[in-house]
Amino acid sequence: MTTLFSLSFLAVLMEVLKKVKIKKVAISIWIGMFLIISYLVLKDGWDDGFYLMIPFSFVTHRYNQKEVLRRYCLSMFCGIFLIIFLCKIGILQNIVYHDILTGETREYLGFNWTTFGPNMLFGAIMAFIVIKDKNIKAWELLTLFAINYWFKLKTNTTAVYLTVNLALILDLIGKSNTVRSIILKNRVVQKLATHIFSIVCAFTIIFQLFYNSHPNLSIMKEANLASNYRLGLNALAFSNYRITIFGQKIVFNQNGHGRNYFFLDSSYIYILFTGGIIALVSICWLLNKVSEQAITSENYFLLVALFVLALHSVTDPQLVDIRNNPFIMLIVPSIISLRNTLNVRMLGTV
Repeated sequence: MTTLFSLSFLAVLMEVLKKVKIKKVAISIWIGMFLIISYLVLKDGWDDGFYLMIPFSFVTHRYNQKEVLRRYCLSMFCGIFLIIFLCKIGILQNIVYHDILTGETREYLGFNWTTFGPNMLFGAIMAFIVIKDKNIKAWELLTLFAINYWFKLKTNTTAVYLTVNLALILDLIGKSNTVRSIILKNRVVQKLATHIFSIVCAFTIIFQLFYNSHPNLSIMKEANLASNYRLGLNALAFSNYRITIFGQKIVFNQNGHGRNYFFLDSSYIYILFTGGIIALVSICWLLNKVSEQAITSENYFLLVALFVLALHSVTDPQLVDIRNNPFIMLIVPSIISLRNTLNVRMLGTV
């Protein structure tokens, strides 16, 4: 969480400091943020991933979007199939459990949790869609549909299954130049797309607050069941913890799959409580910038991936971890690209 917080906040800070002419002020703010985040690491037991943020930013800004995603996609697919292979030959354990709450039988396939494999697949497929764009072949799409279905049979991860299928269907639709042109030129789509993460985040929190106030309504009970009890778990966080500026350390219980289980699967709710208001606002703002860059460059397939990511983040912690979300790595390149585009337009009007 510290990596996410520091990357998002410092990237926003970088944009603000461009308008600050006094170097001493900028240096003071950077030192102050370093001390504050270091204090949070020591006080609240946050991870020390903050210190990886600096080399990470330097590495990613040197590459364009497709180069970043191509490296991610290759490494993720190789990692997924290596783990499954090691599981099949008995080196890694394939735990099978019967979920008390849902009555489902789910397999780990060698991963730490049943959802790890499918969520890693989600990130890999989203990256694959972007780097292949309109050149993705029919047999590649069918293969991805089949792999996604196999994971669904083994791990019973419905949210990933549905969102991956949605992305693949939208990819098929986007093969038409006419469809892409209509969508990308539509002003309503452009407005929604450039604020997609903020919109979905606000809707998630508002709906959760409504559930918290009316948990006994039949429609809310059905919604909680459909979400695999995620709404009820989110409600526990609102009851037991405060929403703060910098977040807090929350001890989750993922060892049991019965009544003692506690985890915040929604990215937006997770970041709100563990990262705080600043982290949530910052990461939504920055990913909106990536979406804005997709509109500016008329990159339909990146727009599709971001749209599906925003939806999937309602039920899964996709925004929390770079492992499952390659688009966090596009934040710095996208901001640089937007800045360069704006400079070119300004030069063109002179």
